[in-house]
Amino acid sequence: MLRIIVVLLMLGGFGCAMDTPMTTNHEKVIFTGAPDLSRPSRGGKVFLTEDAMPSKDGYKVLGEIKVIRIWDVGYPPIYQELANKALDIGADAVVEILTWRSPSWGVFAAPQGAGKAIKVDEGVEIDFSKMKGMWLKRGFAAKGSPPNAGGGDVVSD
Repeated sequence: MLRIIVVLLMLGGFGCAMDTPMTTNHEKVIFTGAPDLSRPSRGGKVFLTEDAMPSKDGYKVLGEIKVIRIWDVGYPPIYQELANKALDIGADAVVEILTWRSPSWGVFAAPQGAGKAIKVDEGVEIDFSKMKGMWLKRGFAAKGSPPNAGGGDVVSD
C-alpha cells in the first residue's frame, strides 16, 4: 500500500511540473526555437493554418509557439497571440496549428493553442492561397476574462 501511495505522489508531482493552465496561475505565450529576424515578415502579416506545408522545401522551421490561457476568451485571441509571437520572431507562417481546451484555475476548460512557426527561404515563393487558413496582422489579444476578448485584423490576400 505504501508503494502505491509513493507512486501516486510521484506521478502527481511530475504532472504538476508540466506547463499547463492547472499548474500556472498566469497566461503565457511560449516559443521554443530560434528566431530569424534577417528580414521582416511579409508586409507585417503572418499566415495561420491547421494544415501542414505541402512540401518540405523552401522554408525552415523556426520552432513551436504555444499559447496557454487560464480564462475562456474563445479561440480568436489564441490565433492572435500565435500571430503576434510569429511576427516577433520573424516567421512568415504558423502551420499545423492545434487548438484544444484544458482545465484551468480560472474556468472549467480554457482554450489553448500551438503551432510550428516557419520562415520562407529568401527568393522562394510559397502560394499560401492554396491552403486553408487566414492572414493576420499584429493585433490585440485579450488577456483575462470575457467580454475583453479581442482579435486582430484578418487580411485577405
